[in-house]
Amino acid sequence: MAKTSFFKKNDGDKVPDDSLLHKVHNETEGEQKFFKQALYIILIVFGLLLFTFGVTFFAAVRGGEKTLIPNVVGESITEALVTLQERELYPKVQVKFTDDPKEKYTIIEQSPKAGTSVKAGRRVSLTISKGAVLENVGDYVGSELEEVRVNLQTLFATYKPLLQITEVIYQFSDEPVGTILAQEPSPGTEITELTDLTFVVSRGMDEGMYKVENFTGMNYSEVIALLSEQNIPFIFNIDSGAPAQKEAVVFKQNPPIGDFVEQGSPIELTINGLSTVPRGKVFGLFDYQLPTYMIPVTVQLERQNGNDDPEILFTTKYPGGRISVPYLEDEGTTLVLYISYKEKLRYEVGTQN
Repeated sequence: MAKTSFFKKNDGDKVPDDSLLHKVHNETEGEQKFFKQALYIILIVFGLLLFTFGVTFFAAVRGGEKTLIPNVVGESITEALVTLQERELYPKVQVKFTDDPKEKYTIIEQSPKAGTSVKAGRRVSLTISKGAVLENVGDYVGSELEEVRVNLQTLFATYKPLLQITEVIYQFSDEPVGTILAQEPSPGTEITELTDLTFVVSRGMDEGMYKVENFTGMNYSEVIALLSEQNIPFIFNIDSGAPAQKEAVVFKQNPPIGDFVEQGSPIELTINGLSTVPRGKVFGLFDYQLPTYMIPVTVQLERQNGNDDPEILFTTKYPGGRISVPYLEDEGTTLVLYISYKEKLRYEVGTQN
């Protein structure tokens, strides 16, 4: 390693020579250059950070802009989408049936409500009408009147009725009783409001009369099965003054055996009481007065007993008036009467009956 040379001044101090001063000068200049470069880099990085912050800030400010929810209820879906887009709002759509056919494809509900202040970019829930549950009059010719009534009741159980049967005209026909022969309005007619239906319905053949069979000596349950199958109305009575027997059988009937009676006229049958009733059972008469119908309706009696499956006791066509049915059932059994497949009456069997 080279040694630094010194010389003495008059005052005796030692001073480095020129080569040493030059070396120190160069080292100082290099350090200054390094610090300048570092400073430039720091300034550039700071500038980038400042720029990024500014972009983020303005984006956040823009995204946080407030807007008022417009009222789009009643507008078509196209109009509503344009209105929301102008406010930088986005739709969330669902559809459902409504009562009014004229509302089809229009907005019927919105959330949030009109006038609510929200941030831009908010979703707005829109409910669009699919129109009425029924848009055109169906083709009912060939269907049973009773079936059409039930279908319309079911169809409009939730929504406001748009079809109602207001007039039924009966005429003799070789079509089965209750069959719709003609209708007004015609099938396919557009429904824009509550529409009245007029039906021409078959009364069946003008046969007029039927011959009364002999039912005496038969168990009441056998007679019910035969009469309900032939759609002949029946009325049972229990004669407590007659000698009681093990079985309840028919011992009197009216009209008499062999008579010809008008179609739809009921047969009245009288049975005896029971000599013994099993423990826990009840023997009695289910008796109910129906209104008079223009044409026979479907009448059904069902047995419901605890957790057991319901059992249909009989189904028949009935013109109305009194209907009475003997029964031998467990105490607590429920007998349910259906008219046109709609529950009409519940009757609980008990010792008090």
